[in-house]
Amino acid sequence: ALDQSQSDLKRVERDLASSLLRAEELEARHTELTDQLKHLLNSEAGDRKRLGQELEREKKLRGDLEERVKALVRRVDDREKEVAGLKRMRESAQGKIGTVQKAYEAAIRDAEDLKAIMRHRIKNEKRTHE
Repeated sequence: ALDQSQSDLKRVERDLASSLLRAEELEARHTELTDQLKHLLNSEAGDRKRLGQELEREKKLRGDLEERVKALVRRVDDREKEVAGLKRMRESAQGKIGTVQKAYEAAIRDAEDLKAIMRHRIKNEKRTHE
C-alpha cells in the first residue's frame, strides 16, 4: 500500500507539474492575447480619430463647395438680370431708332416738298420778270 501511495503521489506530482506547466502556458497565451487586444483597441481608436478628422475635413470641403456654388448661382442671377436689362435697353433703343428713322424720313420728305415749292416759286418769279 505504501508503494501504491508513493506511486500515486508521484503520479499526482507529475499531474501537478504538468498542470502548472499548462497553467503557465495558458497565462503566457492570455498575456499575449491581452497585448494583441490592447494593440487592436489602440489601433481602432487611432482609426476612429483619423476617420473623424477626415469626416471633419470633408464637411469643411463640402461647406466650402456649397458656398462657392451659392456664389456662382448669385453671379449667374446677377448676369441674367444684367442681360435682361440690356435686352430692355436694346428694345428701347430700337424703338427710339425707329422713331428717329421716321422723323428723319419725314424731314427728308419735308425738305423735298420745300425744295419743290422753292423751284416752283423760282419758276414763277422768272415768269413774272419776263
